[in-house]
Amino acid sequence: MMPDTELGKHAVAGYPLPRDLRADFIKSMAAPPTSSDVATAVIELAADPERTKGKAFIVSGKGLEVVAA
Repeated sequence: MMPDTELGKHAVAGYPLPRDLRADFIKSMAAPPTSSDVATAVIELAADPERTKGKAFIVSGKGLEVVAA
């Protein structure tokens, strides 16, 4: 979830939490990705498709990470 985007704002607003706890929820995210983080990850993945073939990834504020199967 990218809380800094329009879609992310709607996702946070729709998250099943009381309205007064939503800001705490966002702050509790270890490293929420920004749209810039995602754009960088897409470029990295597209630049070397053989290296990433058959793998799953997650993008966080820490960058691109391989998801353990």
